[in-house]
Amino acid sequence: LLFLGLVLPWFVGLSLACPDFPYYGIVKESLARFATSEFRRTQPFYFYILVIAAGLFPWSLALPGGMAAAWRERGRVSQPDRLFILWALVVVVFFSLSKSKLAGYILTGMVALAVLTARLFADALQQSQGGSAQSVRRATVALLVATSLLALTAGIVAWHPDLLAARLSPAGQ
Repeated sequence: LLFLGLVLPWFVGLSLACPDFPYYGIVKESLARFATSEFRRTQPFYFYILVIAAGLFPWSLALPGGMAAAWRERGRVSQPDRLFILWALVVVVFFSLSKSKLAGYILTGMVALAVLTARLFADALQQSQGGSAQSVRRATVALLVATSLLALTAGIVAWHPDLLAARLSPAGQ
């Protein structure tokens, strides 16, 4: 009732001032954007997994192990953590079903995932032998391997810049 009391006067006033608004706002900008590819923002179903991996990097490396540890220890998961898990899942799954996808659509879900990641690290600090600590250790090793490979590649390119120049030059030049 509070929501309707706040929003309905605004919606009615805007609809009276701009009679096309209800159709545009509800049908075009909400339903059509969700259900059709009319806006040419189509992406594969797994698009938001890539957005999460990049957006929370390097902490996203700990998410798969953290999710597995949470599943194994699901009887211990606190109510706030359950809320954050449900919040992230609903947002990501809902927008994954949409035909129109932009990275910003799941920003609210990223907040929940960031809190869960912080709680994973806090749990790892408190229980150094638990599943959370193992997830953080594995993610740290993965990050070490990835950054070492990147540093090695950068060193090779710096030592032999002609290798990169040959790859970037158009064929036949």
